[in-house]
Amino acid sequence: LYIRNQSGGGVPIVTPTPTISPTPAPTVTPPAQVQIESFVVSGSNLVYEYNGDGIHASEIIMADGALVYSDDSAVFTDLRAPSPPELFNQTYIRTPNSDNANGNLSLSVTPDRDALIYVGIDISASLPSPSWLDSWTDSGILLDTTGVLFRLYYKSVSAHTPLSLGVNYGTRMYTIILVPQQTSSPTPTPGLDPNDLTGEGNVDLNDIILLIQYIFDSSTPIAQGANPNIDGVNGVNLLDVIALIGIIFS
Repeated sequence: LYIRNQSGGGVPIVTPTPTISPTPAPTVTPPAQVQIESFVVSGSNLVYEYNGDGIHASEIIMADGALVYSDDSAVFTDLRAPSPPELFNQTYIRTPNSDNANGNLSLSVTPDRDALIYVGIDISASLPSPSWLDSWTDSGILLDTTGVLFRLYYKSVSAHTPLSLGVNYGTRMYTIILVPQQTSSPTPTPGLDPNDLTGEGNVDLNDIILLIQYIFDSSTPIAQGANPNIDGVNGVNLLDVIALIGIIFS
C-alpha cells in the first residue's frame, strides 16, 4: 500500500500488526440461591428433600405451584405481605407433613454463605410454642399455600454454621426457607391487633366481611400481621366469624 506525496513519489505505508490481548478467564458467578452444605435429620426416617441431595437439586426452589411437602399435595401460592428479601426463587427444604406430630424430631441445616433462614409455622397453632422458637424473630410475613397459612420467623446464620430446629408447632409441619443474607434483616412488624384483618386500624364490620370472603377463598388478601383464625382452633371457619362478632360487640 502506497500514499503519493506532492512530488509524485510514493511512500510505503506499513500496516502495524494488531496486538492480541489474552482472553480473560471467565468469571464464575456463584448461584443466586443459598446452597445447603449439610442437612441432618434425627428422630425421623421420612423423606426431606433439598437442593444439596443431588437428584432433587434443580427442583427445590420456591415458586408458585412448588410442593410444600415431600408427602403431601399442598403447594405454595403467594406472599400475602411481601417483605425483602424476596422469598420466591430461593432455596427451601421440602419437609414431610407426616412429621407434624413427631415429638423426637431434631433437624440441623448448614448454609454455604451468610443467610437468613426462615421457618414457616402453621398460623392456626394454638399450643404453647416450642422453646427452640423463642430465639427466632417474627418477620410479619404470611406465606400462603393450598393447605396451610404459614407465619414466617427468621434467624441470621453465618456461612458454614449449623442451625438447629426442633419439634413442630401446629397441625401442619413447618417449612424451611434459606435466603442470601442482605445488608439488613427484615424489620419486625410492630404490634398490631391480629383481628384487624383489613389493616384499617380498628376492628369492625369490614373485618367480618373480609373474614367471610377469606373463608370461601383463602387467596383473599388480609393485612400484614393479621390472623384470620380468630378463635385459635380448628383452622379458619364460620366459628371464627362468630368469635369476631363477639369481639366487636363485647
